[in-house]
Amino acid sequence: MRKRIANAISNAGNVLANKSGDQMTGWLIVVLVVVVVGAVFMTLYQALSPLSGTAL
Repeated sequence: MRKRIANAISNAGNVLANKSGDQMTGWLIVVLVVVVVGAVFMTLYQALSPLSGTAL
């Protein structure tokens, strides 16, 4: 999992190094959406996990 994330970051860095502003903006939007969706799912998972010890 860590290697996959490192590869994704490396590939994103290579893409962001290109001179195309539209391509850079597109990748930044994709990264932002992935981070937001991941944060929402992690929050929901922790809130609903029976091991968390917190009730809704």
